[in-house]
Amino acid sequence: MPQKPGKYGILFRVITDARARYLSRMIPYTGRCEDKAANSSAQIVRNITEHIRGSGKNITMDRYYTTVDLAEELVKERNLTMLGTLQSNRKEIPEKFKQAKGRDVHSTLFAFIGECMLLSYVPKKGKVVLMLSTEHDSPQISDRKKPETAGNLRLQRGQGRRRYS
Repeated sequence: MPQKPGKYGILFRVITDARARYLSRMIPYTGRCEDKAANSSAQIVRNITEHIRGSGKNITMDRYYTTVDLAEELVKERNLTMLGTLQSNRKEIPEKFKQAKGRDVHSTLFAFIGECMLLSYVPKKGKVVLMLSTEHDSPQISDRKKPETAGNLRLQRGQGRRRYS
């Protein structure tokens, strides 16, 4: 399509406080580095969370950044918990968790990998949502047949109900 606009923009990696709506740190993407390790999603998270190391805070992240190895490192070495969605192509995820076929709507599977809780939730027919948490240590499902982890993810991303006074 010749009339389709080009994709231009500026990418910022940001760490914020969702409740207070406070920007804590922001790192602009300046292009690829020659050092491939510096471009990795894990290294980006390490750099952006360095100033809150040891604080015991929780980090909510996108599926691009969430891995089991990074989650365990954040808990053990940095005293930070994390909650995030996962890409289905991650090697740590069992095949049973990736498939929606044969599973009921609102069904949830839980697994524990070291310090991490892996969750597979079917919100509607044919769709699977994968989540990883080091913040939660027990499988809990709310009254609305939704895992508590999914509700926490919305609230921590600032997508929950807002009350203004």
